Amino acid sequence: MIIEPRESSEVLVNPGMGWTTFHSFNGDEKNRNYPRSSIAYFRFYWDQLEPEEGVYRWDVIDDILARARAAGQDVALRVSSMSDTVAAGAAELKRAGVVLHNYRVPDWYRHSGAGGADYRGRGRAADAVPIWEPDYGDPLYLDKHGRFITALGARYDGHPGLDHMDIGAVGLWGEWHCGAVPRPSLEKRLKIVDTYRSAFRKTPLLMLIGDEEALAHAVRHGAGWRADCIGDSRQGVFNPDWQGGTEDFNHLDDIYLQRLVGARATKAWKRAPVAFESCWTMQHWYEQGWNIDHIFAYALALHGSVLNNKSSPVPEAWWPQVDDFSRKMGYRFVLRRLDHPGRAARGGELPLAMVWENRGVAPCYRAFALAFRLTPLGGGEAAAATVPVDIRSWLPGRTAVETALPVAAAAPRGRCRLSLGIVDPATLEPAVRLAIEGRDEAGWYPAGEVELA
Repeated sequence: MIIEPRESSEVLVNPGMGWTTFHSFNGDEKNRNYPRSSIAYFRFYWDQLEPEEGVYRWDVIDDILARARAAGQDVALRVSSMSDTVAAGAAELKRAGVVLHNYRVPDWYRHSGAGGADYRGRGRAADAVPIWEPDYGDPLYLDKHGRFITALGARYDGHPGLDHMDIGAVGLWGEWHCGAVPRPSLEKRLKIVDTYRSAFRKTPLLMLIGDEEALAHAVRHGAGWRADCIGDSRQGVFNPDWQGGTEDFNHLDDIYLQRLVGARATKAWKRAPVAFESCWTMQHWYEQGWNIDHIFAYALALHGSVLNNKSSPVPEAWWPQVDDFSRKMGYRFVLRRLDHPGRAARGGELPLAMVWENRGVAPCYRAFALAFRLTPLGGGEAAAATVPVDIRSWLPGRTAVETALPVAAAAPRGRCRLSLGIVDPATLEPAVRLAIEGRDEAGWYPAGEVELA
């Protein structure tokens, strides 16, 4: 029996890929004109999660995980120790005598004698409140923040609702570019990366692209990478310090590919995710007249799986491009052909020969399983079983698969409907939508009939 399903053009929402909501969830008002998402992305500062030394606000993350699950999403996280703002109207508050916390480390750490410096930032008013930036190479920081990361991993590494974790302990917003303090030595930066690696052995890690040497170390040990200014197409001063004084550059032309090549990270996508965040938002791109087709093509060429547009509405005129991009980002599996004999002996095996095509630009990084289900046409319970196929190896393009489905000796005789799906191996419930027609209400796809003898 030969099955050749019809390909679907539906925009699919699948685990570990696609658009992320930002500090919000599917169904929230701010996401009304935003693509549906499988990942809710949240960023925290260290002071929010360890208000007292050794006392952790895991309830904050637990609540987000629960709310994300209710919205049909997983969670991605970053924790950093530095922002470039205090609060709106901070200068006025200062003049009014209000005491502001101009740091994003815990109070107990700020007053521990740890090293740091005031950051005044680019373009900030002369009377603006400076931001205190910790010295990331201070032995106290390496110890205390390292203990926090270790505790974070002890609680959440491998959590089924945690999609990925950013390595975000250094620099403004955790992007690994420093403001007022010198960059730590290479040895200390790699120690920070290795702290994350030790804490998160199951959950995928994404290294920020801001530090080429640390990026090289992280991807060499299995991490993916993340770039937080996709879309930047302007010409002019952005941050000349990053380019040794060059004043005419943008991230797309002058930073990302060069840094990936320098870090030997251009092939990291084959084993770990690539994530982007929009520079400003798509609405800003639209207002600036930037070329959305070029930006999306750039992200696809670097094999992006995830894009955070900060829950900012999509410009109405750009929805066709957004939908087209959504069909190519990450993975998109199409069953081109399934060949099986249509009959099998109970207690034996049903041979299966398949051709699959990944129409996306990246593999699926989760250990989902390919499964088949037999449902007796004369009535009775359906039985599902997995086959020994690693779908994580399905890179973009076509993959031929030959395997066999074990048939239980206790299976009833007679005709059965055969269905297939990519499932959670723990539950055998379908977890991935395929780009083919025929999906039933339970998430399975038709694969013909089989006579059991």
